[in-house]
Amino acid sequence: MSSHWRATLNEYVRMVNQFESHCSIDPLLPLLLDEQYKDMQQKRLYRIQDRKLNLKKNETRMKIVKLQSRYDRTEVDILLKRFFLYDGYYKKILEERIEQQHIILRKQKGKWLIEQIDIPIPERKYCKNPPVTSTNPEIKSQISSFQYQNNALPFFNEQIFNRSSKKSFRYERSKVKEYADVWWENPNPDFRSFNDDCTNFVSQCIYAGGASMNYTRNRALGWWYNSGQDGWSFSWTVSQCLKNYLLTNLNGLRAETVENPKQLQIGDVIFYDWDGDSKFQHSAIVTDKDENGMPLVNARTVNSKHRYWDYKDSYAWSEKTKYSFCHIHNSL
Repeated sequence: MSSHWRATLNEYVRMVNQFESHCSIDPLLPLLLDEQYKDMQQKRLYRIQDRKLNLKKNETRMKIVKLQSRYDRTEVDILLKRFFLYDGYYKKILEERIEQQHIILRKQKGKWLIEQIDIPIPERKYCKNPPVTSTNPEIKSQISSFQYQNNALPFFNEQIFNRSSKKSFRYERSKVKEYADVWWENPNPDFRSFNDDCTNFVSQCIYAGGASMNYTRNRALGWWYNSGQDGWSFSWTVSQCLKNYLLTNLNGLRAETVENPKQLQIGDVIFYDWDGDSKFQHSAIVTDKDENGMPLVNARTVNSKHRYWDYKDSYAWSEKTKYSFCHIHNSL
């Protein structure tokens, strides 16, 4: 097998590692034939220039998880684990993300070029009953290869899957952050994981903070999860349903909307409506603040840690994007 396509792919990853700090895709142009990708990246880079923190350092690691290659054409599925170190006047922030890409390379006149780059956008999906089994088991299994050793993983503050519903609780935001900072990358094996795993992850984080499940046996009511045949409520796994539950529930776990993201605290939730049609497709949990008081979030689906709240660096974002900032009550 020729190694030339690998050289082009490695150069592409090297350039990807640089163009966010330069806010330009010019170094990529000699490698790319995909005009749609060029346009998409240029618009995305333009959107993130207004962030007030400086990107001091970034690193990108690649793993090939699927490969089909012949003489003049190669297709690869890759994972990019990305690290971004932002340097402010008073605080440094390390952001991490795992991105998936499908790349087609073609050999032309003895030179390998990138013909097409497809980037999945799972955050845009709105699914009332998300399937459990991953549609791409190769990618799902490879994500776990980025696992770090930790001998003191945080688990829940009460017996897991307890069906009893306490009417009062104290929301421990430090435990939300602790849980989210461990399980953002690889799913907690005590839970089912989903193709669209964002709200399942947020629900776990809220539960780790002390909120009690409201177990009803009716998937359209309450907020609950168990390992039996009942499974889970829609509010546990679907962004729109969790938002509705938090804002309408009268006892126990409940929240109120705030106008400004600066008003959010660690353990609060941001919901994302990419199309501005009042159907919220994505959820993220606040795990930190930058030095300007803006929230940083952890999320799954596109696995992210300490990501800037507005998601303008996401391929799901559009000019119509709306947000719902939900502040969870500390106690009842």
